[in-house]
Amino acid sequence: MEDILDDPSRIFNGDESGFSMCPKSGKVIAPKGFKNVYEIKMASEKETITVLEVICANGEMLPMVIFPYLRPPRDIINSMPENWILGRSESGWMRSETFFEYVGNGFHNYLNIKNIKRPVILFIDGHKSHLTMELIEFCNEHQIVLYALPPNTTHIMQPADKRLKTSENLAQTIRNGFRKSGLFPFNPNALDYSKYVSTNLKNLQENDVYEDNELRTEKFKIASEVILNLESQLRDRGLDPNAILDVIDTAKRGVETQSIVIPNILSTPGAQKRF
Repeated sequence: MEDILDDPSRIFNGDESGFSMCPKSGKVIAPKGFKNVYEIKMASEKETITVLEVICANGEMLPMVIFPYLRPPRDIINSMPENWILGRSESGWMRSETFFEYVGNGFHNYLNIKNIKRPVILFIDGHKSHLTMELIEFCNEHQIVLYALPPNTTHIMQPADKRLKTSENLAQTIRNGFRKSGLFPFNPNALDYSKYVSTNLKNLQENDVYEDNELRTEKFKIASEVILNLESQLRDRGLDPNAILDVIDTAKRGVETQSIVIPNILSTPGAQKRF
């Protein structure tokens, strides 16, 4: 089990992107120089195509495209690349049964065809469509470890969320994503923890003014606990956890007095680096 993180062919990450079937941009893609290249077709603004990208630390990719059809037209089926998986839902959104179909058929079969050693690990976010009892039982039976990344951390921990310089070599771009996320090679210090801290402080600052004060105070408590848990990593990067905790405490007192003022952490002594 412990050797999973030493083998890139056994480490995976899945993420979703949605694309509207009726965009409001007013723009279309067409050959250069052509005019009158499209017709206006009325469609529901809620119709969506969802793409699930499951990428492997060795640079491979196994995507699924979910169309808003329970019975996709034959032309769509025939146009799918050979190694892509076709998903179905009425809305085009990811559903729990659609994700189960992907893991139970597409992903499971991929592992068999590639003769990949099990167990494998699949990093996902904690959305309810990804974590059902039926899926968990299937994964336990077939040695697929589902690992839900902590809330609000996917922007630093998920390879598929990394904004990397695009390379003509897609496999290399994928491998770079895993490297910057610290998932392969496994390296907790590869993460930029300051992004997590600054993002959470920003979210606290931008909270709806009508949000319950008790709930907002609880969020500050959670933020403080996160800083304490990351104390050694922050000190390794030249940051002063106590200075950050002071910022959070000041903001918490502002909430309690109905006057929310969060000091600029950029100007806090001992926290100049990385923020």
